[in-house]
Amino acid sequence: MLQSLPVNDILTLIDFLIKENEDTKRLILEWIQKHLGPLTPQEQVQVDDELLWEYWTKTEEIISEFNEYGGGPEDKEEEAYDWLEVISNLIKKGSLSSQAKMDFIDESFMEYDKGNSGFEDVLMDIFFDMCTTQEEWLFLIENLQKKKSDWRDKLINDILKEHLHDNKN
Repeated sequence: MLQSLPVNDILTLIDFLIKENEDTKRLILEWIQKHLGPLTPQEQVQVDDELLWEYWTKTEEIISEFNEYGGGPEDKEEEAYDWLEVISNLIKKGSLSSQAKMDFIDESFMEYDKGNSGFEDVLMDIFFDMCTTQEEWLFLIENLQKKKSDWRDKLINDILKEHLHDNKN
């Protein structure tokens, strides 16, 4: 039956499935990467940007709960670490847009700043892996400056020295 449907009906069906099941969009994007390749660089960036948000939605749900309660079940912790690893692997591919990276940093810093989940170190590692341009590093510094601490000051100084080559600090 699907083969006989017009394209518009197939698109309507896909839209319906995405609204009905939160995993559908992620599964479609992952299928596109595997089966419609090679994608153009622009298409790859678009797919990876969308996947970043799909993965973060899964991760953020768990981290938010852990922040609220100061921890959580071991199986949920493992699931969060698995999603964080998927995000890390996506970053390593190197095809995320700068805008998506900065939006991600901005969004995920809300959970990072709560500081009660136990995922702060891995999130900071992801932020550092994500930044590749001066603009991205400065954006990370901006987010670090929102809450004062000696640790954040050290991170900012490390970024300035090691990544922005500002030896004044």
